Amino acid sequence: MPAERQIIGWDVGGAHLKGCVLSVAGGAVVDAAQWSCPLWLGLDRLEQAFEAAFERWPQMRDAGACRHALTMSGEMADLFDDREEGVARITALAAQRLAPAPLHVFAGDVGWRRPDDARASWRDIASANWLATALHTAMARPRLRGFVIDIGSTTTDLIAFGGGDVLTRARSDAERLASGELCYLGVVRTPLLALGPRLAWGGGESNLMNELFATTADVLRTTGELTAPHDQQPSADGAPKDAASTRRRLARMVGADARDADDAHWLGFAQALRARLV
Repeated sequence: MPAERQIIGWDVGGAHLKGCVLSVAGGAVVDAAQWSCPLWLGLDRLEQAFEAAFERWPQMRDAGACRHALTMSGEMADLFDDREEGVARITALAAQRLAPAPLHVFAGDVGWRRPDDARASWRDIASANWLATALHTAMARPRLRGFVIDIGSTTTDLIAFGGGDVLTRARSDAERLASGELCYLGVVRTPLLALGPRLAWGGGESNLMNELFATTADVLRTTGELTAPHDQQPSADGAPKDAASTRRRLARMVGADARDADDAHWLGFAQALRARLV
């Protein structure tokens, strides 16, 4: 059997599957990619995402070529009755789809677990992806003190590190929401109503409608900061993501139509929403 050559790291989120291929010799990043994976629609979406990953990385099932490391936050999807079930089912599916290559699951402060041990360690595995990022940063820069700021499609993490370790005592999503270290604002999926209640508009101010008419993807698409490879989720109305459709969704947030203002005005509105998001 040939010597192991790569480690593939996976993060199963509620909306995307992310993967990163590392060279064992030196730890250099060989490739990284993201696939749409709306878990709330069914676990088959994760199966489809792994199949798409296999097309890009056909070596991923070769036990002699690679092994796998898994983190997740997708156990929070309302597909599952509770987080324990989510951890167990996500881990089982990943182990099945990646077999016979070995899989190790990140369990936070207690280290790594094999798939068969995932249910017993579900509290440590659930939504521990932020801790993996922060621990890696702290260990790679042991003399620094600072913050990891991880901005995703749905959430933002703010994590203090120093002395080669993560400084926060919070571990669960519930604890980090209470402390403010987890902020449910992201650059793709956040409904714009979360940025209200009032915003500058039309020379004055207006309430934003409490409707899922538009998301932060529409804002950052308008400002030119969200590129197609990262704009993988459907729009709020299921319509196209061209400029005209995007402006139409933004306009609805203030009870207007896109034709009620020119393109420059809608750009200014998007910039105001972006500032509120920041």
